[in-house]
Amino acid sequence: MTVSAINVSITYQGDGVTTLFAFPFPVINPTDIIIFISTGTDVILGNPATYQVFLNPPVAPNPTPVGGSVLYPVVGGGVPVPVGQTITIYRQQTTVQETSFANQSVLYQTVIEQTFDFVTMLTQQLQEVTDRCIQGSPIDPAMAQLPPAAVRANMFLAFDSMGNPMPAAGVVLGNVVISPAMVPVVTAATVQVAATALGIGTPAFGLQFGVSAPGNLDQNIQLVHVATDTILDTFDHMSRIICDVTLNITLPKVSTLWNGWGVWINSRSHVVNVIPDAGDSIDPLAMGEALVMEAAGGDTTIFIQTDGGGVWFF
Repeated sequence: MTVSAINVSITYQGDGVTTLFAFPFPVINPTDIIIFISTGTDVILGNPATYQVFLNPPVAPNPTPVGGSVLYPVVGGGVPVPVGQTITIYRQQTTVQETSFANQSVLYQTVIEQTFDFVTMLTQQLQEVTDRCIQGSPIDPAMAQLPPAAVRANMFLAFDSMGNPMPAAGVVLGNVVISPAMVPVVTAATVQVAATALGIGTPAFGLQFGVSAPGNLDQNIQLVHVATDTILDTFDHMSRIICDVTLNITLPKVSTLWNGWGVWINSRSHVVNVIPDAGDSIDPLAMGEALVMEAAGGDTTIFIQTDGGGVWFF
């Protein structure tokens, strides 16, 4: 015969009544049939003592039976598959070859044909398993191997910049995987606690949560009094620097900031040198040249801001 059926399994929805389930694919031995019961949350391999397999008789001259049925459950083997659950009938052959051809012996057509049937069905079985595996595209290069089990233990499957599988740290919350860094945010008891964990609850970032009223996200201007030379950093964004004496204020390197980063500087009638990084400039001054806030100008306030392109504007 030719093995024309490509499937190796069939699934039925339970109705709480039906106990006899047909399958259309060829099977050589009843023991090649196994069943799975799916409850929706678990998959259970059926105990052979709870079901019985019936094969259709082979149709001459074909030696291999095609199709049959499974009785589940047998008497005393449980209850019919209930509504909401499924039964899957699966052909699983043992991967052994038990046919032997003796030298100069008679070769029976049925034996040869059934041997080919067995090999074909075994190939289908392997193909079915392969079809359920994660596979790369045919145009992809060979994937890199995963590291040893000890390295990937308690990790999650991820992919690197080349598309190769790699282990990655993560935390499961419910049915969602998140990065360890986000655990304090996701598990926060309130939105305000989550905002604080993200940093937007800290006034130094120019934003504060729930200060003017519960649930409000407010723009904040932090007042910072300085009495010594001061080097500003990213967290000084939107702050108001109050200079209580003559001093130097060194600006951050623009390449570490973003378009729109800015800060207020109040001289309070002192001489204040606002110094950019050597590779930046304060428009319209030369690169690296300091902006001098003169004492003669009185109590002066400037707002100095960068476009992120190496230039400061005030």
